[in-house]
Amino acid sequence: MSDVQNCAVCGEAAGKGSHPCGICARHVCKNCLEYVDTNAFSFFSRCPPELLLANYCPTCFDEKVLPQRVRYDELMEKAKDVYFITKAYPGYVRVLRRHTKRVIVEKCDDRRETIVRMAFFAAELGFNSIIEAEVDSTKVRMGGRQSSLWHGSSMPANIDGEQLERSSLRRI
Repeated sequence: MSDVQNCAVCGEAAGKGSHPCGICARHVCKNCLEYVDTNAFSFFSRCPPELLLANYCPTCFDEKVLPQRVRYDELMEKAKDVYFITKAYPGYVRVLRRHTKRVIVEKCDDRRETIVRMAFFAAELGFNSIIEAEVDSTKVRMGGRQSSLWHGSSMPANIDGEQLERSSLRRI
């Protein structure tokens, strides 16, 4: 009976079904366990180490993971509203402020994911657009099949979105 662990939350005997919390190491039964996919925060440029774990007790989940999840969801919503302007854009874009370094994203499965990752980084840095963007793919052969890996780079910037939308409408 030495291998029977009691759940730290509900007190039930969890037995071999107990899982240690990734942060505080308390044993939690399967019913009380908070599971988070290890790729759930994959868009963060620097993911805190406590978010890379899978199993959490409810207390650690509420204190550490839930606030970061809310922040992550807010940044993802902002990333969906980020302007995407390629290097080949023919019009004028009024840049109010730009970041000092280009954002580089590598090894994405498709073009859309590459753009969303660059937009997420821009939103994380507090910018409303990615300008001078380049997105490209390389073919990768794995045995008898072939696929593409996408990579891209862009410059996060704040632009005058209203001016951009007005000038875009005039060209139509």
